[in-house]
Amino acid sequence: GWQRFQQKGVDNHFLVSYGFGDGGGGSTEWMIENARRMVGPVAGVPAVRQTLPRDFFEQLEKRVSGNKRLPKWSGELYLEYHRGTYTSQGKNKRNNRKLEIALRDVEYWLTRAGIPWPQDELRLIWRDALTLQFHDILPGSSIHKVYEDSDKTYADLFRRVAILKKQAMDALTKGLKGDLVIANTLSHTRDDIVWFDAPEGVTALRDAEGNVFPAQKVGERYVSYVTGIPAMGEKSVWFECGIPAAPGVSLDENGFETPFFTGKFDENKRIVSLFDKAEKRELAKEGKALNTLIYYENRPHNFDAWDINIYYDEHYWEVKEPVKVEVVSVGPVLGALRVEYKTGDSTICQLIKVYKDIKRVDFDTEADWQEPHGLLKAHFPLDIFYNQGQFDIQYGNVTRATHKNTSWDVARFEVCAHKWADVSEAAYGAALMNDCKYGYSVDENSMALTLIKSATEPDPTADIGRHVFSYSLMPHAGDWRWAAVPEKAYEFNIPLEAQMPAKGDRQPDAPFAEIDVPNVMLETVKQALHGEGTIIRMYECYGARTKAKLTLGKAPVEALFTSLMEDDIAPAKFDGCTFEYEFKPYEILTLRIK
Repeated sequence: GWQRFQQKGVDNHFLVSYGFGDGGGGSTEWMIENARRMVGPVAGVPAVRQTLPRDFFEQLEKRVSGNKRLPKWSGELYLEYHRGTYTSQGKNKRNNRKLEIALRDVEYWLTRAGIPWPQDELRLIWRDALTLQFHDILPGSSIHKVYEDSDKTYADLFRRVAILKKQAMDALTKGLKGDLVIANTLSHTRDDIVWFDAPEGVTALRDAEGNVFPAQKVGERYVSYVTGIPAMGEKSVWFECGIPAAPGVSLDENGFETPFFTGKFDENKRIVSLFDKAEKRELAKEGKALNTLIYYENRPHNFDAWDINIYYDEHYWEVKEPVKVEVVSVGPVLGALRVEYKTGDSTICQLIKVYKDIKRVDFDTEADWQEPHGLLKAHFPLDIFYNQGQFDIQYGNVTRATHKNTSWDVARFEVCAHKWADVSEAAYGAALMNDCKYGYSVDENSMALTLIKSATEPDPTADIGRHVFSYSLMPHAGDWRWAAVPEKAYEFNIPLEAQMPAKGDRQPDAPFAEIDVPNVMLETVKQALHGEGTIIRMYECYGARTKAKLTLGKAPVEALFTSLMEDDIAPAKFDGCTFEYEFKPYEILTLRIK
């Protein structure tokens, strides 16, 4: 450790944290005895003493404060290692994303409905959810038995959250007017698609203002594009029958046309042309195809479940020659084409969806994956000039180079992100969004999302079996900020909720909360852990200093700024229902209101 310590000229102390294993195990007898002997003096061995981390850092600050040789690092501390953990055990990662969102929504709905807060039950659910985020569980690098256990735990957690959701939604919609209540948990007014169940023969939805929204039956469910869903609020609509609607899109095995795009498929049903009508430009690079699925052989030197080595792309197969192609639905809302592929012993089935009112192309995917040491990626070679990309992280986003100028740039051949990644030139770009994936690779050749990674160690059957996930390509004018990509990615991950109410004469209540700018997200609404009131947590996501106005449906009698741990800091001033605040770039703000 002393030989590797690179800042001997700045200080002559360094910290060694110890304990058994990397799972939080305590000190062993051998470690304690070893440390006692190394107090010294022992020739060639640094003098060792045991202390607490806080003491070490307080003393370190006193010794080095003001030293001009003290290095400073700004930006991401990218680990050039274990890149496979973004993707391994895909089912587990899907469960994690879906549970995080389910808990976010159910906490809001319980608060909105005003029913007794199930503090004990939510605490137990969150403890189990966080336990499943422990390494090596969430990274996908545990033994097989762990994922048998986590599958059972997730199933139980989803069941318990569903019970709480039903209690909240039943209370929220009881006595409301309408055949259907559409609920929005995001903090901005939405125009979006909604999937719902309805009696046979429904052709449209109608709202209280008389607006009519065509409905389309796809399989056993209906879908409609509805406008004006209030921020953190509900909208009542009524079923209509016999209202004809012209197809909003055209789609067949050769291509599609929407108000936004003209698209062409090749013989493999990859998109060889995606022409943006408004911007009058082609998205696909000449001679390339968007949504090219490539199956790579991935055999790391070691740490099979953990790693993707840089040479992974030397041996690969393109997924081509579909075994089945079927036009599933064409109507006033969307067009959908189902494409089924065989690669090796695996089957990949995609539902490619285009919309009349939404400028994006969705790829709903189901795979029966049977390829040990297989790595599946979806590539999008875009005709866009870029040398950096923007990637979603918790409470913000990060910029990364997409060229290979330095060894550090070369090392970022696989990076982590949450709901989206985006590449843009001065006035045009495209976002690649997902609903449960975390690994991206973006270079000058393509923007790619890593879909499946199957290792054989320490779990011999990792990722063998069924996978379900969705991703979406969203071209846009301007850069990612101008296109409000974070907001669109929230919509992709958190769809509108539709429920048939216990009908009455009640109008939906005023929206719980709304924020007047697109770059401030209201992420959390829940009851305070200690003390009375409701916690509201917001964050700025553009990296821009912004004056924002939060408007609540009811004026609070008291409001306080708190820490992330919900400790009160200072009073927050509301003017009736409104609260105005200037957010610093990427600032996280927590309020407790009563």
